[in-house]
Amino acid sequence: MSETLRDLVVSLSLNSDNFARNIRSVQKQIQEAQSAFKLASAGVQDFEKTAAGLSTKLDTLKRTMSLQKDAVGQYERALQQASDKLQECYARQGEYARRLEEAKNRQAQLKQEVTGAARTYRQYSDALGETDSATIAAKSNLDLVKEEYRQQTAEVKKLTGQQVSLQKSTQNAADAFPSAQTKLNGARAAVKQTASEITACDKALRLAQTSWDAAGRTIESSNAAITSFGKQISVAESRFKLATAPLKPSPLPNHPKNNGFDR
Repeated sequence: MSETLRDLVVSLSLNSDNFARNIRSVQKQIQEAQSAFKLASAGVQDFEKTAAGLSTKLDTLKRTMSLQKDAVGQYERALQQASDKLQECYARQGEYARRLEEAKNRQAQLKQEVTGAARTYRQYSDALGETDSATIAAKSNLDLVKEEYRQQTAEVKKLTGQQVSLQKSTQNAADAFPSAQTKLNGARAAVKQTASEITACDKALRLAQTSWDAAGRTIESSNAAITSFGKQISVAESRFKLATAPLKPSPLPNHPKNNGFDR
């Protein structure tokens, strides 16, 4: 996978508000980078000790750290969201507590009004009868107050349930905040660990390259020495031949028989 395609995959993967999905995507990218190194080292003995292996490992570590930094960014967002959620829950909890208190006070007030309206209705009913206009008006007022009291009671019940639910949400937010902080700390620690491994790998690579350079220079020096020694031997042989040339025995004079004389 080319670097451009990898960057595009990461960009598209992180272009989401789904924190869990983003983290899974980053983790998969890290696994892909590590699998690529494993593939490169497959079947090669002591691959990580070679210059090529160290170079590949260094590239893998740099890629991993870049992805780990993306993960840190995601955890930072999650921590900020947890902080915002916790503050929101605390604020809403205070608001709902105030609204519930007001609703309960209104409920208590309406309960007293219902009691008073019922007493007035009975008085008119006993004194004037059910068909009197004053009794009918008192009965109508009692019904209205009772309905308002019923609605207010339902409001108190609803607000009480909302407050209980909000308390649970606040507790969950309070639990999520340290959890997000812990995960962020872990992600930052992973980046530091990888940075340390990069430093060590880079040092080892430089040392390996220096060793290879030194070995190359030694070989070149040895080859030069061998060549020079060979030339020296050739020169010595030539000089030896030249020095020993006058010492060769002169050829014997021709035999008389060869000259046609008998002695």
